[in-house]
Amino acid sequence: MDKQVRYGLLLFVILMLGVTLAVFIATPAYATEEEAEMEQAYTAAEKAAAIRVANDAIFLIPRVDYIVALDQKAVHQVATARSLVEKAKEEYGAVDDDFPDLAKLLDAEQVVLKLLAVKAAQDAIDAIPPLEEVTEEDRPLIEEARRLVNIAMQEYGATRFDICWRLDALADAEEKIGEEEPEPEPTPPPEPPDDHQPTPPTGGAAGTFTLAALLICGVGLFLFRQSRAPY
Repeated sequence: MDKQVRYGLLLFVILMLGVTLAVFIATPAYATEEEAEMEQAYTAAEKAAAIRVANDAIFLIPRVDYIVALDQKAVHQVATARSLVEKAKEEYGAVDDDFPDLAKLLDAEQVVLKLLAVKAAQDAIDAIPPLEEVTEEDRPLIEEARRLVNIAMQEYGATRFDICWRLDALADAEEKIGEEEPEPEPTPPPEPPDDHQPTPPTGGAAGTFTLAALLICGVGLFLFRQSRAPY
């Protein structure tokens, strides 16, 4: 009986250790799943709030035909709306479909970018000295101004009216400095003198004629001897 009791106590201890270990493992797992569900619910709520704030910012942007200058409040509103849209996308996984009026923001951005391009071109033209003071040293300024004008007109649809009288000032400056002269092509070095003199006649042709004459003479002599031979 003592032996059976000892075995029974040992089995009971092992069973209790197993139960304790199972409870110890299961409790953190349950807590982790519960925390994940709470965190997921919080993230979804925060995502919805971020999308709502961005959509509200887009709603505040005026119609694009009302945005006519960079110093308007609308320019700041466009920048704010874009910042909120990007935040919702990057931090909360929002997509374009979450913003029903995203096309309005894109159109407003295009107008603002055009205004910025026109302003950059105008500032570059203003940096050119007065026409009477323009020299060849001002060529880099003039070329940069032309580059920015081309960007504003070709990429953002700016017109002569947008750049106004400055476009004529740029053309006058370009005409004054003229086209840049191409660099002269390097003169090829002179060819080294030819040290080989013409080969003097070696008598090759004369030798050939002499050999032919000797052969003819030999053939004639042979025929003469054959004609004199007795039959």
